Amino acid sequence: MAASVGCTSTHQKGPANILNNSSFRSELLEVAHHLKNEKSFVGNEKENIKKLYSLVDNSSMKVHQLNMSVHQQRCLLNDLITGSCRVTPQICCSRFNSLSKANFIDGYKFLTHHELRVGRFLKSFRGNPKLVALCISELESSKEACCVEHFVRVVMLQLYEGLITHEDEVLAGRMLQHLFLFQIQKHSTNSLKHFLKSETAFNIAYRLYTECLSSSKTFLTAAFHSPTISLLSEDEWYFDVDVSSCIARLGPAEALRRFGQASSEDYDVKVKVHHTRLMDKLVYFTKLFIESLKSCHSIFPKSLARIFKNIYKVFSTSQHLSQQQQQDGNHNEANWDKALLNMVLNSFICLAICDPQFGGVVSDTPISEVSRHNLRQIAHIIQNLCLSTVDDVDVPACELYDKFDKV
Repeated sequence: MAASVGCTSTHQKGPANILNNSSFRSELLEVAHHLKNEKSFVGNEKENIKKLYSLVDNSSMKVHQLNMSVHQQRCLLNDLITGSCRVTPQICCSRFNSLSKANFIDGYKFLTHHELRVGRFLKSFRGNPKLVALCISELESSKEACCVEHFVRVVMLQLYEGLITHEDEVLAGRMLQHLFLFQIQKHSTNSLKHFLKSETAFNIAYRLYTECLSSSKTFLTAAFHSPTISLLSEDEWYFDVDVSSCIARLGPAEALRRFGQASSEDYDVKVKVHHTRLMDKLVYFTKLFIESLKSCHSIFPKSLARIFKNIYKVFSTSQHLSQQQQQDGNHNEANWDKALLNMVLNSFICLAICDPQFGGVVSDTPISEVSRHNLRQIAHIIQNLCLSTVDDVDVPACELYDKFDKV
């Protein structure tokens, strides 16, 4: 009994002694104080994160809106530069003003209770590149084919949001591959001729894809910024391949001062010396562009390379081609190699050379009319070096092309 009572007494005094311990109580109060501060800190951090999320959300929305407006303005500028009959300078200015004054409205304010259904549909539609490609292909074949360019722009710039995210880039790339296959199947009797047309739905979508692709801008800037800046500093002379054009640029008075009378003995010699000097400069700058392009081949956009690889696979098999197409020789490997190379050059490489603002090769540097002409000459030479045979080149230009290394 005594032992039992003693044990009970000791057990009861233990907690009391701990609570009466002043050092333990001070530690417990300190812990409570820290926990209270931690709770206050966590609460403040939550509020800061909410504010930061709101700022990021608003900034993201502004970026998407600005991205859409910029690309619409870019499309208008391209139409104006290429002399499209749909866009006159007056219409272009009017649309530019409309875009600058555009007021974006949140979807729920316009769609009200239908916003959820529309959002689900667009999400599902966006996530099915094959269906998107089929809609574009069917629209091109319908009576509303005149609207196909506008629809493709909506798909690339709104549905895929100008390829701002990697997911949009991947989905748009898959859509391009499906669209190409649909168009080849639909035009199986003359697929190569259809593929080379510039205003097909595929080519329109491809141009927008390369224009929006961030990796293409990196590649073009790395490849062409330095040679372009070098050329812009040499804007005194037009680099004309044709001798008569070279003389005409000078005007009668200047030509007479430089070369003398056309009937004089040394006239042809002086003209040849002048023209040779200009051609040497043209060859020099063209080689600058070629060497810079070669040095940057390792950073060629992988998504574009993947698209070309998959397109080529379509024509490496015969299952998508009709018997008539094979009999007519449309499925010729050399022809399709040339067609794919032409697409890379016309709508990507040479376009960036002719228009350095494309892809941000140069941004703030003014480009004179002389420099634009010389850039076009360089792009034309590169295109001919890649695509033309000896028989395709004009006789006066043969001497120029002989100065480049044969591959």
